[in-house]
Amino acid sequence: ERLTQVLFKDGEFQWDRLSNLMDLAQDDSVELDLTDTIKDFVRVVARDKVLRSQMLQAVTANNQLQVQQLASLLGKLDGKLELNRVFSPNEVLSLANFLMLELSESVVAPVPIPTFRQM
Repeated sequence: ERLTQVLFKDGEFQWDRLSNLMDLAQDDSVELDLTDTIKDFVRVVARDKVLRSQMLQAVTANNQLQVQQLASLLGKLDGKLELNRVFSPNEVLSLANFLMLELSESVVAPVPIPTFRQM
């Protein structure tokens, strides 16, 4: 919860704060392995529908995919993270399956039938 308080201000995702946290974690004087942190973050996002929605809104702010911010963050991890240590192929497939199922349920959710009063 504390991390979300740091990363969200007035309901908006703070890309600069995440970037600064990543810089601190990879400071030359301290070499932190972010593998477990990223694993935990993805698991929390996968379990928390509200946080998932907030992250989706952050990545698609103003109806635009935030490619520059995502590329910048991924660039900070380049060569410092082994994706196969974050999740196994089976875990990736399970997560993708879960997210797709949730998306399909929200898209095909039944719409209430309007009722009209007779006069």
